[in-house]
Amino acid sequence: LLVQARSSSTRLPFKSLLYIKKYFSIELLYKRVKSKKYQTLVLTSNDSSDEYFAYILKKKNIPFFRGDLLNVKKRFLNFRKNLKPDDILVRLTGDNIFVDKFLVKLLIRKIIKEKKKYVFIGNKYLDIPYGISVEAFRFSELKKNKINSAKEIEHVTRSFKRTKDNLVKTPKENYRWKKLNCSIDYFKNYYDVRKVFQKTKKPTTISWYNLCNLLEKTSKKQIKRVIKKIKLISLRSKNLNKSLIR
Repeated sequence: LLVQARSSSTRLPFKSLLYIKKYFSIELLYKRVKSKKYQTLVLTSNDSSDEYFAYILKKKNIPFFRGDLLNVKKRFLNFRKNLKPDDILVRLTGDNIFVDKFLVKLLIRKIIKEKKKYVFIGNKYLDIPYGISVEAFRFSELKKNKINSAKEIEHVTRSFKRTKDNLVKTPKENYRWKKLNCSIDYFKNYYDVRKVFQKTKKPTTISWYNLCNLLEKTSKKQIKRVIKKIKLISLRSKNLNKSLIR
């Protein structure tokens, strides 16, 4: 299982290092999806912007590989030598932390049992929140794909067939979940996702569908809150003065 993550997101920089309960978000996701039945690895970049991220991953004993910053497809191709054509890769992005090992097992079961080349879970056809997204494919499918447009090398599986035939159905759905968002794309999403996990006693093992139920209940409440304008900036250490540090 390969978790795609980097620090230089333009929408929410360093999102993988935001705290949820007592964990960094990337650490929480890793604990939720790792299994003895498959290897879990974080794919990040070798750019200087990910130096601290790599340091944290090493400190937390989370396996990782550093590759090209902009060419994510290249990262997936190069993270390990001697991969066989039929080897199965599971792709997950670091901001989709509701995903759990149960969903991963559903994917692996379908791709093996039905001898598929590509399978996916997402809210395109299912009544699940945006952010419950994970996919699996054979290494041969990635290697034979010669499309190298900017969007293709960034999104890796953009040209793969997301058809109903390749869809993995989840055992639980709710039409009210369709409009929910559990992907940490912006600060507001992080606030909402963190609030859901704060209601749980076991954030690393709670199921994805129980998290969705909590998210639905949380979203129903009209909570009035005052949030001061937050400006997210990224600066080099040498440019940090005492006022900025404060």
